[in-house]
Amino acid sequence: AAGSAGPRGGARWACSAAGAEKASVELGTGVSMEYFSLPAAAGSASAAKPPVLFVHGSFHSGWCWAEHFMPYFSQRGFDTFSVSLRGTNGTPLPAADAAAGVNKVQLDEHTADIGAFIDKVLPGGSKPALIG
Repeated sequence: AAGSAGPRGGARWACSAAGAEKASVELGTGVSMEYFSLPAAAGSASAAKPPVLFVHGSFHSGWCWAEHFMPYFSQRGFDTFSVSLRGTNGTPLPAADAAAGVNKVQLDEHTADIGAFIDKVLPGGSKPALIG
């Protein structure tokens, strides 16, 4: 439901794309990162399977994985997550950057955000399989 608390205290919204849940989490890198999650389908989960983290390319956001790819992996026993990178509509630039006129994002900022997301959101500090 819109406005309810997410798994790590961020805002949470429902996503109609194949049952994925849309949420937001505050990261130590200064961004409020939008992400989508879809747990492993009932009866298919395995502790031996790593979570899958999808990372979009240019001119997209985390939603692009939610309709087909996340359900595919979920049905095969993987917890799935997709992020919206800094500077996209889902994860805007930090307020200080926007106020300073910054309008470009460096790759090291994306990697720092992804690392912070993994540390804060993924279960038990697990190492994900990255797809992007």
